[in-house]
Amino acid sequence: MKKRVFWVIALVVAAIAAYYFWKNSESGTSKPDEVVITEQNPEIQGRVIFHTEDGDRAVDVEVARSAYEHSKGLMDRTSLPHNQGMLFIFEEMGQRSFWMRNTRIALDIIFVDDKYKIVSIHKNAVPMSEESLLSKGPAQYVIEVNAGYTDLYKIKPGDSLTFDIP
Repeated sequence: MKKRVFWVIALVVAAIAAYYFWKNSESGTSKPDEVVITEQNPEIQGRVIFHTEDGDRAVDVEVARSAYEHSKGLMDRTSLPHNQGMLFIFEEMGQRSFWMRNTRIALDIIFVDDKYKIVSIHKNAVPMSEESLLSKGPAQYVIEVNAGYTDLYKIKPGDSLTFDIP
């Protein structure tokens, strides 16, 4: 009798498993959906040239002009090539505030006025932080580069820069 109960239970379990396997294969999903962050291939749209006491240093940049591009920034990126960054262009001077929400890489954030002078730099901004990082004065442009970039190339407030953007 015990063997018969065992085989009935085994048969019921096998039937249920076969049903769920058939149901999932019919819908085309045999496993739960996965969230995958795909690395975007950045579209380089120009170049920023920093003019420092030690000489000039160029960075290839993506350009963020619209409100959507400003809010998206470098979010969800898992890497940024050493010689690349993002240039944010605003229509007018103003107090600027950036955060690192959903930004997975540490950055140096460079605030620049309408005369192309660096107003302030937030160095090594912490990934995923929601802390507001304010410019120390009005700015019209903001440049994001890898953390440590400004120390490596001795870029500091008061330095100037130029853009080469078509």
